[in-house]
Amino acid sequence: MTQPVIYKTREPLNSLTGIKSSLSGLRSVVALSYLLYLSNDKKEYISYSLANGNNGIKLKEEYLTYIEQYLGDNTIAKDIENNPLLLSQIESLYVGITLMFGLGKISFENTSLPITKERTGGARFPKLISFASNMINLDLILQGLTQNERIAFLKAWLKNSQAAEDIELRIATFLNLSIENNLFKLKIDGNDIFFQTEGIYLGLENDDSVSLKSDEKVGPARIFNSMLNEKLVPWLTMHSSEVSYNNNCPFNYDAYSKIVSTSLDIRDIKVDKAATSDEISEQTDETQISSQQYLDKHLQQIFYGAPGTGKSFRTKSVVGKANCVRTTFHPDSDYSTFVGAYKPTMEKTGVVRGNYEEKKVTYTFVPQAFLKAYKDAWLNYPQPQYLVIEEINRGNCAQIFGDLFQ
Repeated sequence: MTQPVIYKTREPLNSLTGIKSSLSGLRSVVALSYLLYLSNDKKEYISYSLANGNNGIKLKEEYLTYIEQYLGDNTIAKDIENNPLLLSQIESLYVGITLMFGLGKISFENTSLPITKERTGGARFPKLISFASNMINLDLILQGLTQNERIAFLKAWLKNSQAAEDIELRIATFLNLSIENNLFKLKIDGNDIFFQTEGIYLGLENDDSVSLKSDEKVGPARIFNSMLNEKLVPWLTMHSSEVSYNNNCPFNYDAYSKIVSTSLDIRDIKVDKAATSDEISEQTDETQISSQQYLDKHLQQIFYGAPGTGKSFRTKSVVGKANCVRTTFHPDSDYSTFVGAYKPTMEKTGVVRGNYEEKKVTYTFVPQAFLKAYKDAWLNYPQPQYLVIEEINRGNCAQIFGDLFQ
């Protein structure tokens, strides 16, 4: 006999509110994702594409054949060829399928490829989808339709067209429930405003419209704009970035908005467990805290002010006796002086030539502040590790952080 495996502490997904990826044709993305789920016998994942020899990818033949037979339509291949699952960058698909709708986790088949691989050059690489419970929820909704209704719906959505009104509203409601926990960002006069869909409904309680005007549309906000433009939020309308209720939609949006707020209130669960659990070491001094307690704290803080206003003193009071690596940025600081680089060293060879002892040049990797802090954090987990950067405003951040931004 054995006990359940202790729950896994998971880090929250990055909201990616600033990523410059957009995704349109959302109906076709959802429809093809669902059909792929069916075509692989509802298994937990599917490797759905392969290289087509022209820097692109195509749907695997066995899945295309299944979809044609399931829909009873051998002309659907052209619509599938133009589906964003085959044409769009993985970053856009990740924000839509994974972050927004929660249908599954999309990734490259080749796990060594960075998610930025498709950002330039136009090439596309084979991908796979690991399905999430929202795909089961979608399946339960669609299995409640008749076979003819389900096929008509999927054929319409594969072509990115609207389906029958009652079915359209049902699936659109499911998609909107899926995004209620997402975080969106607007940039207005250089300031960032973060909101959830709840914020729109609360705003509409006070005014006839809510403005989504932004200096730059980024991240999930771009895809939410696609949802509004493609009428995937049937009870809302948008004109020139002004959002208002669509009174022609047979939907109780007042009750819906309050249900969304309640859902957000009960979404997160706090684990109440004894401090003697194997997962939390006994706190014998102030630096020994659990990983979850550490994650609950701010991981990044910036102190700013004129010289002599106590920035360094404040930093020391925050860090206390915890593990800490300190560095200072200078105008000539770069990636190698912050992260690390190979540097030449001179080794004596024991051979004397003339009046000089011969020396050999070797190259040794020298880790700098970031890698030192990273290594210490790994070795001392779960105790907190701090990296303190003095004079950060003096350095060229793009030059110093480099690929760490990605």
